[in-house]
Formats: sequence, structure tokens, C-alpha cells
Amino acid sequence: MPSYTTSLRLVQPATGEYSGTWGTEVNNGLTALVDASIAGTSSITMTAANFTLTTANGASDQSRAMFLVLGGTPGASFAVIVPSVSKLYFVTNNTGFAQTVRTSGTGISVPNGASMTLRCDGTNVVVAQNYFASMTLGSALPVASGGTGLTSYTSGGVVYASSASALATGSGLVFDGTNLGIGVTPSAWSSIQGGAIQTSGAGAIWSTGVTDVFLSQNTFFNGNYRYVGPNAASAYRQLSGGHQWFTAPSGTAGNTISFTQAMTLDASGNLGIGITSPSYPLHISKTTSVYSAYINNPSTSTSDYNVLLLTGASSGMPAMMVGAGGTAVGNAGLQGVGYVGTQNNTPLVFVTNDTARARITSGGDLLVGTTTLAGAGGISFQSQGTGFADINNNNAGATGYVFSSFRRSSVEIGSITQNGTTAVLYNTTSDYRLKTRIGSIAGHGERIDALSPMEFNWNADGRRARGFFAHEFQAVYPDSVTGTKNAVDEEGRPVYQAMQAASPEVMADVIAELQSLRARVAALEQA
Repeated sequence: MPSYTTSLRLVQPATGEYSGTWGTEVNNGLTALVDASIAGTSSITMTAANFTLTTANGASDQSRAMFLVLGGTPGASFAVIVPSVSKLYFVTNNTGFAQTVRTSGTGISVPNGASMTLRCDGTNVVVAQNYFASMTLGSALPVASGGTGLTSYTSGGVVYASSASALATGSGLVFDGTNLGIGVTPSAWSSIQGGAIQTSGAGAIWSTGVTDVFLSQNTFFNGNYRYVGPNAASAYRQLSGGHQWFTAPSGTAGNTISFTQAMTLDASGNLGIGITSPSYPLHISKTTSVYSAYINNPSTSTSDYNVLLLTGASSGMPAMMVGAGGTAVGNAGLQGVGYVGTQNNTPLVFVTNDTARARITSGGDLLVGTTTLAGAGGISFQSQGTGFADINNNNAGATGYVFSSFRRSSVEIGSITQNGTTAVLYNTTSDYRLKTRIGSIAGHGERIDALSPMEFNWNADGRRARGFFAHEFQAVYPDSVTGTKNAVDEEGRPVYQAMQAASPEVMADVIAELQSLRARVAALEQA
């Protein structure tokens, strides 16, 4: 029985075999197969699946051919599987998709439209040729193929993308190995990170000497600093960890440049205006008699005239605003006026020496010397010293000057006024135009007799005093007492009653009773 070679499966007759038929066997099992392995082509029609090349001993098959041409319409990438024996292949892919040639290994992907020389090493398929000692092309290698597309270069010229698909070289960019010139051949300048940039013409980068390089005569580098200035009217300098802005630079190329420093942002994030070393996040220093800070809103809209708004870390944090003229806080009454206020239901607090002294609550109550409202009123004072509240009238000698006015729905119901130079009157509104006369007072004696004047001790300090219990007095004169007996607030704390024993209704009864007594005494004296 004949045997066959491992790689190409060529016939190997045993001694004495094929006697009388040797020519036919040699031609079919050896000569034709060697010819196919060296110069034969197998056309492979790919479908939507991997394709395994056929193999046969001593007969024609697909895997023996040197050239594999892949065709068909597989619609995607698949694999062409070759035998795991040493073999050289020239593969052309015309399937419309990349196809992989492999054994059981990873193999090599052949792009659509490409031809590649591959080799099976007995285990895997690899690229047969990846190195050329030298190569001469008949024309420039296209950019799409990884070349420059150029056949000649400008000496020192830099290759650049002249379009999306083409490269070019010329005298516009010139590099001498150390310095880069734009539109000019570079000279030996001081380096910027190992090299320097030199150009000519308007809008150019140019040198002022050993350490400075300018851009359009407005941007330059000085050591570790970078300056930028529009039309040489101002400048900006970047330094390690911070930034500086300057005004009125003076000097020209090649000479010393001097500036007036106007603003600084340091490495800690502090911004200084008019100061070179800010100590706070915003530090403004005034060196002239003009305003330290001037904020202007040029808007002509009446809906938002806030010119300063200070907020916290979130919408629930305190906020303060300063403005004029608009309705920014939803109150049409602010239109045409200046205001200072807060948002987010936060109070406006007035502080001296790091201590809160007064505040306007979010509800509009005024608190002085305290942080809580003492009662139901809208103003609360708490003394921090020997005095409580001082109301001063500098209108010497005036009579009727109002120290304080008490109103209900814009109608005055009481006041504290000056009478002459020394007297103070505590007034309750009593104008006749507010009243309708019914007649003379009756029952005044019975009401006075119903009162229970007494002596008592104050629980707070044991001090002895004379007076009334409010709830008993209220039973006789209800308009002279406020509150309810044994009342408490929502937290169970007492809400104490208050009274005015010298109220108008009490005084009217006392005067009426006194007049009655005088009349009776006069009658007795005449009897």
C-alpha cells in the first residue's frame, strides 16, 4: 500500500507498486498535485458561515493550492479554516468583509479587497513577511496607505496636513532641530522648553531678549511668567499657583517692561483688587478717594434690579441682596427705591464686634438686644446695660412732638408725646369725632365697690405691694385687662394677664364717683 507526505499529501508508492501503471499514478498522485501546490488557485465561495478547506490524499483538494481567492456574499466576517500543516498561502479577499484565515488558532484577518501572504506554521496561521531590508516604490506611497504622498521635501520644512487626505511641506513651517520658525528661518534664540518659536509679520510671536517672548507685542513670557495684554494697554501674568493682572505696561521689545499691578488671584483662591497679597476670598483695597467698590446694573427692566446677591451652599441657606428700582423680591412697592434684604425666609441680622445686636425676622418683627420676640408684638427690646431704650427729641422747646405713635390700620390709637420741655404725655386716642354720646355715667359706685384692692407679695422677689388681681379686675373692667385667667401657650408656658388700673373707663368711674361725693358733701354742708 502506498503512503502520503504530511504537508501536501503526495503519493509515496512502496517498492514494486504500480508496475505497469506508474506513469498514470505519478501524473495524478504526484506531478499534478505538486503543480497545484506551487501555482494552483482555489476559488472559495463564502456563505454566512465558516468555511473549511477540503483535503484529500493523492488527489486534488482546496487546501493544497498556493493561491486562495475568497468570494461570495457572506454578509459578515467569518473564518477560512486550513489544515494544521506547514504551508504558504497567497490570500485575496473579495467578499466585502474582512475574513480570518486560521487553523484552530486565532489566525490572521484579511481586510476586504486586500491580498496577503500567509503561512501556516503547523499550529497557527501567521503573516509570512513582515520585514523588508529596503524597498523602492514606483510612486509616492499614498496617505491612505500610511505614506506621505510626497516625492520631495523642503529642507527643514515640517510636514503638515494640507487637507483631510493630503500632506504637504514648505517654508511656512521650518524646524532646524532645535528652533521652530513660522514664515521665517529660525535663528538661535533662547529656548522655551528646549526650543523657541520665531515668526515674522503682524500677529507674530517675537523675542525681546534673553528671557522674554512676545505674541502680537501683547503676550510675552518672562522666566516662569506669562503676560497677555490687548493692544499693549494691559497685561496678565501667570505665575506658580496664581494669576496677576496689570494695567498701563510700559517699555518695548528688548527693554525692561514695567506694569502697575491691578488685580491678583493667589494660589489659595483669594482675589485681590488694588492689593498684591489678598488675605480674604475677596479683598478690595482703596488707594484713592473714589469708591472702594461700585456695582451697577444697567438693565432698564423693572422686574429685576438686584445688583448684589449673596447666597449660601444651597437654596435653603441664607441669602442677602442689595438692589434698587425693581420688583425682584416680588413686591411692587420696591419699584423705584433702594433696598437691602434677605431671601429664603432668613432674618436680616445687624452685628457689631462679632456679636448679633439687632435683627429683622423673616416675618418682619424687629428685635433689639434679643433673638426672640418677648410677646405678641412686632418689636422687642432687651437691655444689655443699665438703660433699656432711649428716645431723644432734639427739637428743644417743642410741644406736641411725637416720640412714638401707635396705630391700627393706619389710624392712630395712642402716642407718647412731649409737652413743653420736661413733661411726657402717654396718650390714648379720645377725639369726640370718634364717639357718639349716650349720657351720664351710671353705676360707677357699684363698680368701684366691686373692686378688691389688696396688699400682696411678688413671687419673684417677695416685695410687698398694693394693687389688684387682673382676673378680678377684669370682671369689673374688662377693657382694662388683657389676656385670660390661667392661659398657657402651645408649649404649656404661662401667658400672663396684664392690666391698666388708670384706664379711661376706670378714671371715668372714679371722676363720676368723686363728683357725686362732692355734690353730696356740698348738700350736707348747706343743710
